[in-house]
Amino acid sequence: MDTFSWLVCLVLLLVLFQVSRKLGRTNRLPPGPPAIPIFGNLFQLGGKPHRTLAELAKKLDANQHLRRNKVEQLLADVGDSSHIGESIEISTVAFKTTLNLISNTIFSVDYADPSSNTALEFREILQVIKEELGKANFGDLFPTLAKLDLQGIRRRMAIHSKKMMNIFDKEIDNRSELRKMNDYIPAQEFLDTLLQISEDDNEELDRNLIKHLFFDLFTAGTDTTTSTLEWAWRSYFITQKLYRKLHPPVPFLLPRKAEVDIKIHNFVIPKGAQVLINAYVIGRDPNFWEEPELFSLERFIESEIDVKGTNFGLVPFGGGRRICP
Repeated sequence: MDTFSWLVCLVLLLVLFQVSRKLGRTNRLPPGPPAIPIFGNLFQLGGKPHRTLAELAKKLDANQHLRRNKVEQLLADVGDSSHIGESIEISTVAFKTTLNLISNTIFSVDYADPSSNTALEFREILQVIKEELGKANFGDLFPTLAKLDLQGIRRRMAIHSKKMMNIFDKEIDNRSELRKMNDYIPAQEFLDTLLQISEDDNEELDRNLIKHLFFDLFTAGTDTTTSTLEWAWRSYFITQKLYRKLHPPVPFLLPRKAEVDIKIHNFVIPKGAQVLINAYVIGRDPNFWEEPELFSLERFIESEIDVKGTNFGLVPFGGGRRICP
C-alpha cells in the first residue's frame, strides 16, 4: 500500500473516531458555529490562524497606553472627589473604568461617555443584562421547569441581547464604511484588526461569531473586573482600618452539572444534577479558618493557601478548567 493510501485510511479512521464519539455522547454540546470532522473550528480563525492570533496579541500590546490612561483617569477622578470631600461609590467608578477599557480596546470609543446617546443606550442595556444574570432563576434549581421560563428571564435576556447585538452591528457597519475611504488611518484595536485580517485573507467576517465574542467580553469582563477592582480597593481601606469586613462579590460560584454519578463520602451526586458551590459558607468555615467572620489579610502571610483553585478552602474564582481568568 502506497503512502497516499495509508494517508486516506488514516483520515477515514479519524473521521470514524469523531463520528463514534458524537454518537456515544449523551450530553448536547453548547450552540456554536458548525464544525468539520477532526479540525473542528480551527479554520474559522482564517487561512493563517497563527498570524490571526499573533495580530490580535500585537493589538493588545499597542493598547497598553490606553489601559494605563484609563486607570490614570480613574485615579484623577478619585483625587478630585477627595479634595472636595465628595464621597464615591466604588462599584460605580470601577464599572465606568472597566467599561471604557473594554469599549476602547474593541471599538476605540468610551461607552461610559454621558454625552453619547449610543453609549448611554449600551450602558443601560448592559446594566439590565447584568441584573437579569444575577437573579435567582427557578430553572437553575428545578431543571425540568427551565424551558417554561416562569420568571421571564430568558425572554427578557433575548430582548436585551438582541439590542446589544444591533449596536455591535452598527459599529461593524460604520467601521467597514470608514475603511473604504482613501484617507482612513487604521486603528490599533480589536475590531479594526479583525476586519483587516478578513480582508487580507479574502474571507468574509463571521459576524455572528464576532458579535457573540463581543457580548461575552462586555458582560463577563465588566462584571468580574469591576468586582476585582472593588475587592482590591476595599482591601486597601481595610488595611487602613477603615473597614473590618469583606464579602465575596457573589455568594455562589457559577452552577456546575455532574457529568457522571459522583460518590462523596457516603452520598451519591446523580448524573445530571446541578450543583451550586456556596463560596460564602466555605469562606466562613471554622474547620478551615480561625475567627472565620474576621477579615484578616495577615492570615495569608507565609501561607501556602492561594486563590488559584487548588486550595478548596478559598475559591473566590472557582477552580479547575473553568476557573475565572
